[in-house]
Parts: sequence; C-alpha cells; structure tokens
Amino acid sequence: MKKISRIKKIVYIFFTLFVFGSFIVTYVAIKKKCEDLVKQIVLTEEELEDNNVRKNHLIARYQNLASEERIISIATYELGMVIEDPPIEIVTLDAEQISELHNLVQESYD
Repeated sequence: MKKISRIKKIVYIFFTLFVFGSFIVTYVAIKKKCEDLVKQIVLTEEELEDNNVRKNHLIARYQNLASEERIISIATYELGMVIEDPPIEIVTLDAEQISELHNLVQESYD
C-alpha cells in the first residue's frame, strides 16, 4: 500500500510540475508575442511619421514649383516670353450700335 501511495505522490508531483511548467511556457510565449507586437506597433508608427514628413516635404516642393512667381520668371527669362499689357480701354457696344455702324460702313462703300 505504501508503494502505491508513493507512486501516486510521484505521479502527482510530476503532473503538478508539468502543469506549472506548461503555464510558465505559455506565459513566456504570450509575453514574447506581446513584446513583438508592441515593437511592430512602434516601428509602424515611426514609418507613418516618416511618411507624413515626406508627404509634407513633397507638398511644399510642389507648391514651390507651381508658384506663380517661379513660372513667370522661367517664362520671361528662360523662354523669352513677354507679359501682355492690359488693354488701355474697353469698349462695349450693344447690338443696336453695331447695326448702326454696319449701316454706316455699308453706306460709305455704296
């Protein structure tokens, strides 16, 4: 009887050690996985920040390249284009005045 009870104690101790060992291995594996995920989150946030800085740099560069002053200076000095002077006076005529002028011109040719 003592031998059976000794075997039971040994089996109980091995079973208990196995359960605790399983818990410890599971805990360590989950903790490692969490640390890896946190590290991945940090790296992804840094990459996102880098991409935002790059995007802002590209927007600023685009605005600089598309600025009116830059386009005008390139067109004027490098391409030899000239800026057209605004009209001196704008004349507006309605349809009745145009027909009167047309009749006067026709009379002068006749």
